[in-house]
Amino acid sequence: MDGSYFHIALGSLTEVQNQSLIARDLGYLSSDKFVYLASLSVEVSKLINGLIKTAEDKNT
Repeated sequence: MDGSYFHIALGSLTEVQNQSLIARDLGYLSSDKFVYLASLSVEVSKLINGLIKTAEDKNT
């Protein structure tokens, strides 16, 4: 596996992060919930980046 699916997942995560920002700014999401979701998204981002690095290392 070359990690391309992981890059797609990372792009999707970025979309979720952007939508969360918009939802907060428009008042659909409370600041507390936004902070919680943002911290989860950072954790998921680290996991996906780790998967990408592992996939790339296996292809080298």
